[in-house]
Amino acid sequence: MLKNLENLKGILDSNRIKYYEYTSIKYTKLRLSSETYPNISR
Repeated sequence: MLKNLENLKGILDSNRIKYYEYTSIKYTKLRLSSETYPNISR
């Protein structure tokens, strides 16, 4: 039982890391595009 919980926690942690990487990449792309095209209103 305890091992299943540890596996589940590991899966959740890896998903959280992937989510943070995805959002930071998306945010960086948004910031880069707004700096490249400043005349486009957000």
